[in-house]
Amino acid sequence: AQWQSLVVLGLKSDEVGTAVSIVSSGIPRGDELAVEEQALPSLVRDARQCHTSSMLWLYHKARSRPGVIAPDEQVAYWRLLKAHYEKQSDDLYRWTSASLPEPPPAEQPANVQRLVAEIIVRC
Repeated sequence: AQWQSLVVLGLKSDEVGTAVSIVSSGIPRGDELAVEEQALPSLVRDARQCHTSSMLWLYHKARSRPGVIAPDEQVAYWRLLKAHYEKQSDDLYRWTSASLPEPPPAEQPANVQRLVAEIIVRC
């Protein structure tokens, strides 16, 4: 289908946020998993650049599909998202922070700290 060519072309883009836009754009039923698998490296790259929408997508996807990212990465994104939402003055952000479910425990807390430190400098 023509939309598959557009997905491939879009995922070649280095523009931060393109991948999350693609996976959130209403992919035809039955093709979501294939597109998500193609987009995963770009989503992780963008999340590591402190793109909150990419972090949020990966965080929630990891909750519904364990193994999509490492547990320590999920914990790191949760910490970064909580900090981002809590420093906002908007009630919606505070509500989003309060409703963000806590992740499972980290496997290696030092790894979480390293990931948070690596990402936070880009925020």
